[in-house]
Amino acid sequence: MARDKLRFRILLVSFSYVAEDLARVRNNQRRCRQRKRDHVAELEHELASIKEATSREILGLRSLTDSLRHENERITALLDLCGIDHKMSMVSRQAEYDDNVIGDICRDPALLMDETSLVGPEKDTPMGQISQLCYCPSKGSSSVSFEDHLKDSNCLPIPPQVAPISASFYDPGTDVLETILRNEVSEDKYEDTTVCAVALELVMSCNTKNLSILDLDMRLRSGYRSARFQWEGCRVDNQVLFAVLAEIT
Repeated sequence: MARDKLRFRILLVSFSYVAEDLARVRNNQRRCRQRKRDHVAELEHELASIKEATSREILGLRSLTDSLRHENERITALLDLCGIDHKMSMVSRQAEYDDNVIGDICRDPALLMDETSLVGPEKDTPMGQISQLCYCPSKGSSSVSFEDHLKDSNCLPIPPQVAPISASFYDPGTDVLETILRNEVSEDKYEDTTVCAVALELVMSCNTKNLSILDLDMRLRSGYRSARFQWEGCRVDNQVLFAVLAEIT
């Protein structure tokens, strides 16, 4: 009997421990589920707030877009009444952007004087093909405006020995080689180079592939040469210039 009572007490104690463990596990599980529910509710609240803010921003952007569209229509109608082609205004803005890019290129001396950087292999253009390269003027380009732009920028001034670009320079039937030699043959020491301003204007006008100003500059960069005198500015090797012209025309 004593042994049976002892076993019974041991079983009771064991059951009590097991019951306590089970109760503790259930409480832990209940608290864990509650934390998950609270976290999900918090995420749902944040998501709802983000959706509301996004909806307000979208509505604001739509209203702004509508107002800008209406304003654009009014301006277009006003330009039509005044007899002004609004498409030409877009072209002039693009030309202004190109001039700004050219100014950035001219203001960076490291970009103009870097002779070590080489983008792609140099291409030798046969002399027989040089005469076939024609100068293709763009609609908004002129030698006077380009020279004025260089004077307004921080570039070095064009040397007085270089004659101004004549009207025949923009003639599509004029050979590029003859034109460049006519402007540069008086400079015996630099007869194989061209002034950077003339070279940039030349490649931009013959840019039939519609490459950007930076792409054209990257192609000419291997031919940049520093001038002997500071007032002359930079120059471009004619061989590189002809190779670029052959590539973009």
